Amino acid sequence: MKYGYEITDGVFKRYHGIDRDVVIPDGVTRIGEEAFMDCTKLNSVVITGSVTIIEDRAFCGCKNMTSIVIGYGVRVIGEGAFIHCESLTSIRIPGSVRTVGNGAFFCCTGLTSVVIPEGIKELATGLFEFCRGLESVTIPDSVTKIGPCAFEGCMRLTSVRIPDDVTEIGACAFESCLNLTSADVPASAKIGKRAFKDCRRLADSAGFVIKRGLLFSYHGNEPEVFIPEGVAEIGQEAFFYCKSMTGVSIPDSVTHIGCGAFNTCTNLRWVTLPAGITEIEKAVFQECESLISVSIPAGVGKIGEKAFQGCKSLTKVSIPAEVTRIEDWAFDRCPKITVVCSERSFAHRYCVKYTIPFVCC
Repeated sequence: MKYGYEITDGVFKRYHGIDRDVVIPDGVTRIGEEAFMDCTKLNSVVITGSVTIIEDRAFCGCKNMTSIVIGYGVRVIGEGAFIHCESLTSIRIPGSVRTVGNGAFFCCTGLTSVVIPEGIKELATGLFEFCRGLESVTIPDSVTKIGPCAFEGCMRLTSVRIPDDVTEIGACAFESCLNLTSADVPASAKIGKRAFKDCRRLADSAGFVIKRGLLFSYHGNEPEVFIPEGVAEIGQEAFFYCKSMTGVSIPDSVTHIGCGAFNTCTNLRWVTLPAGITEIEKAVFQECESLISVSIPAGVGKIGEKAFQGCKSLTKVSIPAEVTRIEDWAFDRCPKITVVCSERSFAHRYCVKYTIPFVCC
């Protein structure tokens, strides 16, 4: 075991040495899974050109490693390969790399800049998630997919160029990038839920973060909010804990309201729902304790779990005959509620079953 290196058949299996600076010997073709895991005294590593694969979690927890040189020849960087390498400030991924695994640089909080080479087609799930110091990233034109949570929580990232050929931006991809001021989305790209949620510096003058008809979050402070015409979808928890809001008008262009969209808007008293929605999602108005009345549009077929749970001021809910499903705890802890419904409708039977006051019309 030379220099504390455990190497078998070209695989660097484990480092047992005490040197702070390590050069991987020529002839090594793979750095094994967890080979340097939690080597907290490690300062720098040079990976030579013979290495083609860095396996999963190879350098996980090397918290004091400030420098790593990845040789041209590496083609695969495994999942979580550099998780919690908190002292790395920059990294250059060589052009030989074609695959980088999920969460490869998760929580590398000291990382400030990254250059991703041409040839990589997908930015994996959680690739740079919670890299709070990341200020700049170069995404090559070869990338066609940005995975879920790829840049979530990169609070210092100010701008990102998304290549024109990107067809998918995953859920939460840029969520909580608080200082992101520029992110142009290609016209063909499908945008996942919460992809730009809480990117407050992307908000328009009215406080809305809207991309391609999807309203991700609201950062205004108006008591009465009028969502712009043209918005097609309100994202998950878009208005979560918006305490300043007392009323909201939703235009008929909206066809979907995401889970928890108005959850814990404790001062919300009134809401106008659009005609085109087909369901009230889970926890949409949960804990809206000042909400007084709601008229659910005809065409809605389902009221989701905990949709109105904790709406303790809710006195009237009009439920159309089209509703054929009301999920668990939809009206839990609504002590003042009276449901207005059609006789012999599903809502009528539901109220009888669960002893909820109702009026048939």
